[in-house]
Amino acid sequence: MYMEKPTTLWISQDHFFDVSALQTKIVEICEEEGLIETKKALEYAFDAHRGQYRKNSIFSSEKVPYIVHPMMITCHAHALGIREDSVLATAMLHDVCEDCGVECSMLPFSPEVQEAVRLLTKKEPFDVVSYFRKISGNGIASIVKILDRCNNVSTMAQCFSIQKLREYIEETEDYVIPLIGETEKKYPQYSDALFGLRYQILAILDSVKILMLRN
Repeated sequence: MYMEKPTTLWISQDHFFDVSALQTKIVEICEEEGLIETKKALEYAFDAHRGQYRKNSIFSSEKVPYIVHPMMITCHAHALGIREDSVLATAMLHDVCEDCGVECSMLPFSPEVQEAVRLLTKKEPFDVVSYFRKISGNGIASIVKILDRCNNVSTMAQCFSIQKLREYIEETEDYVIPLIGETEKKYPQYSDALFGLRYQILAILDSVKILMLRN
């Protein structure tokens, strides 16, 4: 009854949506819902990240513009029902201070967006315990950090070494999964979104761990 199928040549995708499609989507959301800071953040992040690219996939030579990452996080947040202008703006801006040499205090946005981006910005000397503890005290920073990690674990197998995968999985289990639990307790308005994020992160981690164990 069953015939052998020919071997399939699978191709890994560097990204699932192109820049113009994501940009159009966010602009439409901002105009329909009056998200002034998010629209401004989109323009600001585009300029700040110009010429920057995501880490190259080991399966492709295509260069993916870095702006795809914050735009994906913003669209993901909105798809999960998050409509707060400050959260979506922070999602767009979360890497501009760390990666683009911008001082958080100089961001031309509201104090709550400035503060959330500041908390999300890693500085040397970096202490992971202190970093996540401070984030957990801010609802905007907490939900954006979880969205950020969800996006990163979704693409980590494309570009991380085996050792880096182990380290990233352990950090996610040690700090991000507990952060999800804390965020649910402190900021119940994000409970529905956190349910989906927890499931996606844990499912990806487990799948990658199983594949690594097989090898």
